[in-house]
Amino acid sequence: MKIIKSYSLFFGSIGFGLLIWMLSYIILPLTPVEPLKAETVFFIGACYLALVVGFLAFNFHRDTSKKYVLSHKKTVKLLLIIIIASYLLRWYDLFFVRDLSFINDLKFNRILNEKNFKENQVLLIIASVLKSLYFFPFVICIRSNMSHKKLYVLASYLVLFFPIVEAVLKGNRKPFFEIFLIVAITVIAYQRKQINFKRIGLAVLAVLLMMTISMLILFKREKLSENLDAKFYESMFESRYNEILRPTEKAINYFQNDENSVVSKLFALSIMHTGQYIAHGVFELNHIINMDNLPITYGKYNFSTIPKFLNKTNLANIEITNPSPRDYVYLTLFGSFYIDFRWFTPVFLFLFGVLQKYIYQRALQSFIYTPVLIYVLIINVFLMILSYTRGAGIYTFFSFVFLLFLLRIFEKNLYEKSVGP
Repeated sequence: MKIIKSYSLFFGSIGFGLLIWMLSYIILPLTPVEPLKAETVFFIGACYLALVVGFLAFNFHRDTSKKYVLSHKKTVKLLLIIIIASYLLRWYDLFFVRDLSFINDLKFNRILNEKNFKENQVLLIIASVLKSLYFFPFVICIRSNMSHKKLYVLASYLVLFFPIVEAVLKGNRKPFFEIFLIVAITVIAYQRKQINFKRIGLAVLAVLLMMTISMLILFKREKLSENLDAKFYESMFESRYNEILRPTEKAINYFQNDENSVVSKLFALSIMHTGQYIAHGVFELNHIINMDNLPITYGKYNFSTIPKFLNKTNLANIEITNPSPRDYVYLTLFGSFYIDFRWFTPVFLFLFGVLQKYIYQRALQSFIYTPVLIYVLIINVFLMILSYTRGAGIYTFFSFVFLLFLLRIFEKNLYEKSVGP
């Protein structure tokens, strides 16, 4: 218990992720098409155990005798400059180079996003990576209690919501959940004593709002029937999620019953679809585990972003294929690594646990590691849902390494004398 209390953020993030998965699956009227295999349960259990063992296996020395420390104000200022510049370049790329528009259909915007991409636009490509630092100023301001620096705090809150622009353009629901978790985990970690019924109430309202926005984006993106009739609900039940994790017959009958109000149906549909989003990844993994003819890709699936970046900048010409038989559905983090490494996946979870311990202890010493700590805690929450190491999720780690490089270059300008002992 002492260890759990000492590292409550690590264990809490894992526990919360498991809790929301179990609640989504147990409470909601959902039934898997295929029964859960013993191999799937054992594989997931082995991955969690390896992660925890890796976290507990090592301790990293903390140097508390530094004469000079990073300036909070100067670091946040540098971050704001990088983030604002990156997003301005990103929006120029989206609106003027790729011709995306809020007026366009969401699927058409996605087509334009791929079709009108220009290679060799190195600056625009780098900006698309560095924009992943968008939540760093917010986390640092909360962690360092910079309430007296109102301009920096206001700017930090503003850039936190910059990803919403692209999310609305492309019909991507993930940023809404991500921003909510960033705020929630940061407040729990560094303003726990200030949590009250008012903040809890606001959090509940935020969850309901996110669910509503998520459903509206889905309706618009998939061009579902504008009339909330039987055809509308049939379209919802034909989504990719339903191929593996379907609503029960009782739930389907509820939506087909004309005596139930439209409002109650939409509310129930929003909750159920969110539950499918959360719970279905485990059953996607269950579907592919021990599947014949599934290629072993040795990292090419999880880390496909790296060859994509090299291809876009013309530094390489690497063929990229999606080996997953389920195409673009989420497979959990464990499932994504299973495609790459099969039963060696726990080894990588062990190493990820070691990395988390290093970040955790460094964050106690230096505020610059705090945003990365929050990020890995979010990864822990989503372990049973999706893989943050696949796709743009890995950009945050690359951007952080770049930030450390900048801090080293501008060390004389960004450091100040420590007031500690």
